Parts: sequence; C-alpha cells; structure tokens
Amino acid sequence: MDEIKQLKEAEKILELPISYEERGIEKGIERGIKKVAGELLKEGSSIEFVAKVTHLDREEIESIRENL
Repeated sequence: MDEIKQLKEAEKILELPISYEERGIEKGIERGIKKVAGELLKEGSSIEFVAKVTHLDREEIESIRENL
C-alpha cells in the first residue's frame, strides 16, 4: 500500500475499488427497481402507475411486461 501511495497515479489507483463498488450498488438498485416493476405489473398495475412509482420509462416497463 505504501508503494502504491508513492506512485504518480496513486489517487486514480486508490479510487478504482470505490468506483467499482458504486457501479455495483447502482446495478443492484436498478435490478431491484425492475423487479418491483415486474411485481407491480403482475398485480395488474398500469404502465403509467409503474412509471410514476419506479421512474422507469414506458419502453422499459413494456419490455419487463413482455418478459413476465
């Protein structure tokens, strides 16, 4: 770790794990929102309602509905 801190690119190198973690969190949230959208559709909710609740666009919700 001390050797890394001495490199010119140390700041960029040390940020890598954080950026991957942030991307992982974003992907997890996105999957969760899509799962909720699917459940709402299964329960008979309208596309408009699902869009309002999840903030997904209509095309994405239609795609989720087609894959149920």
